[in-house]
Amino acid sequence: MFCSCCKNLPWKKITLAALVFTAISFVFDQISAFLTMGYYQDPAYFGVWSKLMMPGPGAPPLSFFLLSLLFSLVTGKILAIAYYFVKDKLAAKGWPKALDFTCFIGGLYFVLSFLPSYLIINLPLVLLVSWFASALVVVFLAALIFEKILV
Repeated sequence: MFCSCCKNLPWKKITLAALVFTAISFVFDQISAFLTMGYYQDPAYFGVWSKLMMPGPGAPPLSFFLLSLLFSLVTGKILAIAYYFVKDKLAAKGWPKALDFTCFIGGLYFVLSFLPSYLIINLPLVLLVSWFASALVVVFLAALIFEKILV
């Protein structure tokens, strides 16, 4: 079921770390959405949003929030596993260690998601930058918690 490098991972700790990530991510996603609400309500961008998020005018349905939580949990689990594997290669401890991990993940996100999104999707740069900044804050805060949980 798992690759050989994953079968001996501390799955309970990783799941706990993923749950914490999900909570942090949910709070910051809501704050970010509130601060950038004008872009979501701008008719010029209605065609960009998925039918899961905006099946019609108005707020996203409950199913969108549930899928969002599930996706955050999966993301949190993957990030917790990544943190577990690289934790010994990062700075000694505390916020420098969290900052190292954030720079690593942020660099990957910038190259693999931000730049392609900017090239392909018709969204304002300000919105993409706000998503990127929010993701960096979430990863940094989660990394601080990961350090406590995944020792």
